[in-house]
Amino acid sequence: MITLSNLFKKRRLRFSTKLLMSYILLCTIPVLLIIHIFYLQAKSDIEEASHNFSTLFAEQLEHSITMYLSSMDNTSKALFTDYELIYYLGQENRYSTIDKINYNLEVNTRLAHFYTQMPYLQGIMIIASSGKTYSHGISPEHLTLPYLNEQEWYRSIIESRGQLIVTPAHSLTYSSSSTPQNMFSVGRLLTDPEGRKAGVILFHLAPNTLVYSDDYMNEISETYHTRVLLMTNDNRYIFDSDSTATLIEQEADGPDQSRYFIHRSEAYPNGMIITVAVSKEVLYESIKSYRNLALIVAGVTLLVILVIAAMLSMQIMKPIKHLIHGMRHVENGYYLPIEEAGNSMEFQRLTSTYNLMIAKIKHLIEDVYKAKIKQDEARFLALQSQINPHWLYNTLESIRMKAQLSGNPEVAAMIKTLGRLFHMALTKKPRPNCIKDELDYAQAYLELQNIRYKNRFRLTVDIPESLIHTPVIRLLFQPIIENSIIHGFIEHDRLYHIRISSRTEEGVLHLVIADDGAGMSASRLEWLNARLASVVMQEHSSQSIGLLNIQERIVLTYGRAYGIVVRSSEHERTEVVLSLPIEE
Repeated sequence: MITLSNLFKKRRLRFSTKLLMSYILLCTIPVLLIIHIFYLQAKSDIEEASHNFSTLFAEQLEHSITMYLSSMDNTSKALFTDYELIYYLGQENRYSTIDKINYNLEVNTRLAHFYTQMPYLQGIMIIASSGKTYSHGISPEHLTLPYLNEQEWYRSIIESRGQLIVTPAHSLTYSSSSTPQNMFSVGRLLTDPEGRKAGVILFHLAPNTLVYSDDYMNEISETYHTRVLLMTNDNRYIFDSDSTATLIEQEADGPDQSRYFIHRSEAYPNGMIITVAVSKEVLYESIKSYRNLALIVAGVTLLVILVIAAMLSMQIMKPIKHLIHGMRHVENGYYLPIEEAGNSMEFQRLTSTYNLMIAKIKHLIEDVYKAKIKQDEARFLALQSQINPHWLYNTLESIRMKAQLSGNPEVAAMIKTLGRLFHMALTKKPRPNCIKDELDYAQAYLELQNIRYKNRFRLTVDIPESLIHTPVIRLLFQPIIENSIIHGFIEHDRLYHIRISSRTEEGVLHLVIADDGAGMSASRLEWLNARLASVVMQEHSSQSIGLLNIQERIVLTYGRAYGIVVRSSEHERTEVVLSLPIEE
């Protein structure tokens, strides 16, 4: 897992960027966390309120429907107490015309009375056993007994043995209305005291009128986008506020619990099942609007925080940048104090400490280091003045002439070459030392060695004329050639070759001094290169004019990007590579 610290480690970010990012994250995370907590709390509160509302709504609807069903149950039961009317409905054909007129009037009167007492009814109807229909509120012009016997909902009433039955929704195709209406019926089979079928009483109700009989209930339902379902006890639709006529007489599983808060209850024993469902999407819509508003406010707040963080970052970084600028001056050799900046006590103390350090460094350089250089220069001049070049040349020339006159030309040649070496070493030149001077000195040195070792050494130079006058520090080639002779000259009966060559690469001059001497072992070579790479400049760190001394002088003059690397193969060859900057 990538953390903030790992991100800072993997990417080399500026301190100001790290500071700004840290400040923004420390401000952003709490804000977003608070918004999320409040969102979850609001969601939980709305869910609880929705549950309480659906429960209350269902209980209210259950109470109303139970009251309606109880009223219809009692009304239908009241007919059983009128034995004469029940006998008439069951055996209507046995009565005279005048009796039929009287009983018909009584039945219609009773239906009108029932209809008036129950204003929620759409119609009330009694179907006698003969098929004759008595109705109020609905005019059944096209109703026939064979049609009713084909209807499943009607047959369920016939087969109920006198129980009050709530039927699923059905279409009143037999109504005189031009448009068939979807209603449900509550019915009961009427029987005489001997148990014979006398007829059926039907109460027709419009489900939406029953559910939303109260304007207050209708308003609450619309406000909370409540879905109401009424179903029979065998799970058949009576009413669905979100449904259409195509759902009538279908079996129902109820609304999806993942999309709704649902409360179920039963109205009147074995009457109907009431389901109240509140849409989660609609409820959460208001939360989402508040959440979006909170995110906008958080975004504006974070923008303000970003501006403030940028200002604070600039205020913190300003004195640091001054300090970095001053350090760059020190890198270039300008030891200048910086102006004390920043309102923080820590930055003021840091600046004053830096200025004090610069003053001390400047004092050490000007008063101590420069004094040491002047002392060394004075000592060198004193030593150089003691060795008078002209006196030395004249003396060596006198010795050479005496050797020549004495018949010893070899000694004379050696003294002559030695004089040339002293001349090149001690003569002050008006120009910088260059590669040509170093080559002349190396050739003179080899002449002396060839006199001593009977011409065993051959020097080959492969340096272009364009580089021959490149300035270099003094005494580069001779100490290396001397090391080659001391450590590589083992067999005195063969010729040894020393080759000085050069190559350039991206502004760097590589001078290569190679010999075909004894070479050195791998362990010795590794140790030597490690010493050269880790050389530390100290006073009197190297008393001899050898490889370490040359390395020290190169590092001191040109920097640690330059220096010496040695390559060697034991019993075959040794190669010393000097890397120097190309100077005009």
